[in-house]
Amino acid sequence: MSPAGSVRYAASRASSFGRWTATDEEGRPTVLFEAVSQGSSSPRRLANLIYRPPVLMNLDEGSATRRVSAAALICRAQDRLLHEHFYRLAEAIFGAAEARPLSEAEIEQRLDGFIALLSALRAPGRRAAQGLWSELAMIVWSRDVGRAIDAWHPSPNDLHDFAWGSQSLELKSTSGDGRVHDVGLDQLTQDGKRVVLASMKVQLHDEGRSLGEFVERALERLSGDSDRRQKLLRVVYESLGRDWESGTSVRIVERAAWQSLVYFRSDKVPSVARPIPLEVSGVRFTVDLSAVDSSSADEIRDLGEWWDAMMPVEANVR
Repeated sequence: MSPAGSVRYAASRASSFGRWTATDEEGRPTVLFEAVSQGSSSPRRLANLIYRPPVLMNLDEGSATRRVSAAALICRAQDRLLHEHFYRLAEAIFGAAEARPLSEAEIEQRLDGFIALLSALRAPGRRAAQGLWSELAMIVWSRDVGRAIDAWHPSPNDLHDFAWGSQSLELKSTSGDGRVHDVGLDQLTQDGKRVVLASMKVQLHDEGRSLGEFVERALERLSGDSDRRQKLLRVVYESLGRDWESGTSVRIVERAAWQSLVYFRSDKVPSVARPIPLEVSGVRFTVDLSAVDSSSADEIRDLGEWWDAMMPVEANVR
């Protein structure tokens, strides 16, 4: 494929409607995507990326040639890790939900997110892989993956892992024999909020499901939903940062983790004596939930529509 009378691209395959995996004239990883040329976006040349606005291109299709209006994203980085993620991110963010070309306004809106995700791969990790694995598992297993993504916390400093309105779900995982977890007092005592603590036991195993596999399964369930796919990738990439390769290789036995899940309403979780002096804040403690009465998944579903959407469904477990 080439712009009429200009730069040539070697397009190897169509990844989705109007999207082509390619290389540019210097052999650099490139993604071409069909777009409506409106003259509203400008070329960008950044440290790791080049963006070329839509132009008319000649697309060779066997014995025939047709002209399409397409924009180009080119990866300038020499880093192998960035090469590996360039195509994945482009497909997730610029892959159209609908079978139509993107507008330049849509391109500009998604381009900033794409650049931020590439940059996140060079930053320090912010979250332990085991905790991220368990959160992704809850998302993939949930009845409504879109609502789970909407409720997912974007920062490890957020109070709860999943929150929506007055409902919050805090997920704790452990690789130990019991159910011993570190808990913040303010995670349990939220006036006017219903808080449920979920406890998951995980077993590391070379033949378990990797964190990377859960990312792919979540993206598959979010097919056609660019905004939620972008949020998913942003949280994962910012969580792992430059530890992506080691983090996504963490493997845990999936069905055993699902079978281990139990739920505790926050008022049932043993806590420290109260009232807490006004001068004291940020109270955290370790609690053993092994002998505490738990609630079943069905009982949590009965709490309301949001809880029903969040609860794992066995059909989504492998």
